Amino acid sequence: MSIYSLRKFAGVWFAPFLGGVIFLVVFHIAYLGIKPGDYVNRDDGVITLSHARNLVDFGFIGVNPSGERVEGYSAPVQMFVFALVYGVGRIGWPTFTAAQTTFSTFVLGVLFVIPFRRRRLFASAAAAVAAVLLTQLTSFLEWHASGMENAITHVLFAACVVVLCWFAQRRTIDRLGARTASMSRERCIASFLNCAWHSACSR
Repeated sequence: MSIYSLRKFAGVWFAPFLGGVIFLVVFHIAYLGIKPGDYVNRDDGVITLSHARNLVDFGFIGVNPSGERVEGYSAPVQMFVFALVYGVGRIGWPTFTAAQTTFSTFVLGVLFVIPFRRRRLFASAAAAVAAVLLTQLTSFLEWHASGMENAITHVLFAACVVVLCWFAQRRTIDRLGARTASMSRERCIASFLNCAWHSACSR
C-alpha cells in the first residue's frame, strides 16, 4: 500500500476511529460509578451463552447436556457468535460479555461518526456529546453492559442509521438494509429473512 493510499485511508477513518475511542472513554468513566453486580451478566444473557456452549460441547442446542433439546433463547446472533468464539478459543462467557461490551461500545462510536466523518471537529464534539448523553440514561447504560444481546442490538441500530444515510445520499432504498437492526432478536429473524429473499429474487 502506497503512502498516498495510507493517508487517504487515515483521512477517511480517523474521525470514526476517534469517535470509537471517545465512546470507550466516556462509557468506561460512567461504569466506574456503578456497582458491577447491578448490571453485569443478567440471567437471560447467561442462558443464551449456555445454549451456545452446549452446542459446541455436546452438539445440540440446549441449556445443559442433560436437558431437552430446545431453543430456549431469543438472541440468535449473540448465541452463534459466542459459539464460534468459544469453539475456537474456549473463552468463557464472563470474558466474552466484557469483550462484547467493549467492542460494541467502540463500534457504536465509529458508526455514530461515519455520516459526518469528513467534518472532524464537529464529528469529535458530536461523539463526545452523544456519549455523555447516552451514559445519563441508566437503563441504556446498564443493559448495554448486561451481557445480553443489547450491546449487539445497539450496534445494529446504529448500522441501520448509517445504511439509511447511505440510501439518502444515493436516493434509493433497499428493504433488506433498512432492517439491519432486526437481526439480533429471534422474533424479527423471520422478517429479516423474508426481506433477504425478496431482495435476492428482485435482482
